[in-house]
Amino acid sequence: MKFLSDNLAFSTHPADFPAGFAPLATLPLVILVGLTGVGKSTVVAGLQRRVPFTLLPNRRALTDDTIIAAMQTEAGRPVQLETDRLKRFEYTARYRQKYPGGMAHALSRLALRQDAARQPVLFDGLRGRDEVWHAVELFPAARFVVLDAPDRVRLSRLLTRNDAFDRVEGQPGLAG
Repeated sequence: MKFLSDNLAFSTHPADFPAGFAPLATLPLVILVGLTGVGKSTVVAGLQRRVPFTLLPNRRALTDDTIIAAMQTEAGRPVQLETDRLKRFEYTARYRQKYPGGMAHALSRLALRQDAARQPVLFDGLRGRDEVWHAVELFPAARFVVLDAPDRVRLSRLLTRNDAFDRVEGQPGLAG
């Protein structure tokens, strides 16, 4: 088991969660669904100003802390932040091959400390049909909010985002 914070635990064996932690699969989550650049983070920021809730780490953080870390460990490599976008894609593709559902599977391996959770509990970051179908099965009490935006809007947001991993090894940063 690995603690991602004082209030959030990750385990490949959910039966190992400590007392006082509730598996996310048992909670009434609100899960934002949408492709990169549709505005999920913008929605979360707007909600934070108006509505009390518990926000789980975003997709990027969980990818680093759970999916990429698991694949690095499995490959016998040291666990470290991977900033090369192509390597990130390779790690996440291997994870999805091993664990269908990808991020939905990783999310199902998390537990939240019950006395720290303010309802609703919100996750920003499922993408694609496979992840959503798996999440529907893994999180029966969840509600899903699907966001969409025209490709031109998404591209505009992506070009100005400046993500830390917007680079490919041997090439200058893609985001500017």
